[in-house]
Amino acid sequence: MRKKLKKIYQVHVRLCFTLAILFFSFSILGGTAYGADQIVPVVQSHFDTAGFGAISPSGITYNSSTGEFAIVCSSSDEIYIVDASGVLQWQCDTTVFGCHYPTGIAYNSLTDEYAIVDYNSDMVYIIDSSCSLQYSFGTIGFGADYPTGITYNSTTDRYAIVDRTDDEVYVVATDGIFDYSFDTALFGSDNPQGIAYNLSDQTYAILDDTDDEVYVVDTSGTLLAQFDTYYTIGSYSVRGITCFSSTDYTIVDSTADEAYLVNTSGGLIDQFDTANFGCADPTGMTYIPSSQEIAITDSVDDAIYITDINGNLNRTIWTSIFGSTSPQDIAFNTHTNEFAVVDNSSDTVYVINDSGVLQYSFSVGIYGSTEPSGIAYNSETKEYMITDSSNRMVIITNSEGNLLRQFATGVFFSSSPRDITCLLPAGNYALVDNNKDEVYIVNSMGFGEMSFDIYNFGATSPTGVAYVPVKGYLLMVDSSQDEVYFFDIPAILRATTLTGTFTGNILGQHSSIVLRETGEGFLSGDLRRGVATYNSPGYFDIVAGEATLTFLNTPYSDKTYVGTVSEDLNTLTFPSPLGVFDRKLH
Repeated sequence: MRKKLKKIYQVHVRLCFTLAILFFSFSILGGTAYGADQIVPVVQSHFDTAGFGAISPSGITYNSSTGEFAIVCSSSDEIYIVDASGVLQWQCDTTVFGCHYPTGIAYNSLTDEYAIVDYNSDMVYIIDSSCSLQYSFGTIGFGADYPTGITYNSTTDRYAIVDRTDDEVYVVATDGIFDYSFDTALFGSDNPQGIAYNLSDQTYAILDDTDDEVYVVDTSGTLLAQFDTYYTIGSYSVRGITCFSSTDYTIVDSTADEAYLVNTSGGLIDQFDTANFGCADPTGMTYIPSSQEIAITDSVDDAIYITDINGNLNRTIWTSIFGSTSPQDIAFNTHTNEFAVVDNSSDTVYVINDSGVLQYSFSVGIYGSTEPSGIAYNSETKEYMITDSSNRMVIITNSEGNLLRQFATGVFFSSSPRDITCLLPAGNYALVDNNKDEVYIVNSMGFGEMSFDIYNFGATSPTGVAYVPVKGYLLMVDSSQDEVYFFDIPAILRATTLTGTFTGNILGQHSSIVLRETGEGFLSGDLRRGVATYNSPGYFDIVAGEATLTFLNTPYSDKTYVGTVSEDLNTLTFPSPLGVFDRKLH
């Protein structure tokens, strides 16, 4: 009988694996090379399966013809067809064709059929899209006496079936004739539960519910990469997996009764040690675009260490000279070239110049922030975002320190928001939580959009986060490890709201529209044309894909324009004389 590996052992093994790989990495300026991919899986969304009856989902597949998911449930003996949001379209009973314990399902795009594997009867049932049995075949004949998952390889017209007791993947023809097999235990999977075929790179993703891991292998079983599911989605009962785009997977959990949409396009690309230049207690960080430097605060040394992008120390600013005795984080104001340092001893933000000379300060304690821990500057809205780790909130002020608004982080399950940064031009925020060791992607209204785990990379006390817009890198500092981590994760840079700056040309003059969603579809904004600025409130109809803006006190007499919004939310197209406006790139 197999023993479930203890999670502490898994963390140790994965951390060693991470360090071994990073040993071979190059400088971030010269590129990075790894023996295997260090994938950072991002949870983009999820939906409940129990709501439509799947209280113990055991398998899932993606129908590329309809864009729907098919989910089998071993407790109800049902197949549920749902749309991409998890809304039930129809269902059918698997017992009508003899399947009493469905554990896996695959969609055959060539024949428009489903293949369902039965764990108890050791059978594969082929049905058409109306749930009528076409034929079936047994799996014991080629050695699979406990089949749990199945996928269809559209490149070779083969089914790949995983067996959880043999630790084997059996590749067979569509009529069940054995082709070949490979051992999953060789790359660490001793309890394979599900399998998915990725057409884009012709690989298999094998889901192991003992290791709580997804192993990505080529079609011969050679390990290429792997990523964790336990910390990524908080799941230890993963049962099925399917691939619905080159980097997107959906995983079902039989205990949580949830389907999680996970993107795997990003990864950890580099890191450096802050203790090398004397910073043993890093608490926060920011990126300085003008000099391509990183500024890191240390609350024990009362210092700001400024390094180049590779972690080489350039200079140090001592915070005691401007009165900060517990600097927690730092932000760089790109408009004034000043630093803003937040101090949780005095509950104050100190604004200093490049040499550390105090320009002015403002209190955040008067707004209820008694434990300010992080700060960021939004160059598009000219606002400061300040996190409070104890009160679980983010307050937003203008550059003078006047409160504009605030939101609670508990809405998206962050219990200790340590720091925040702006992801431009998407208009979202990245917020790091040092209790859950998680990074949350939050929109301009304070609602969670995505998340990814960092504990799996050894970060046990993340305290600071920053964004490098030119390269698209997310940086994070950990106070326990004294490390700065570099992440390249394209998924988190996707726009989720119309908040942002859009540039265009009105009658030959460069113009821009600055928008911010305020909730329930409403927009606040400004039209900037030359030196003039006009207030532009509006409304975004997401269903129709239209944005309605009214430009007040303009030469056009408060005219209202209705424009179309592109699917990626990056382009606005209005009638003449406005024309096309694209999201500003930095």
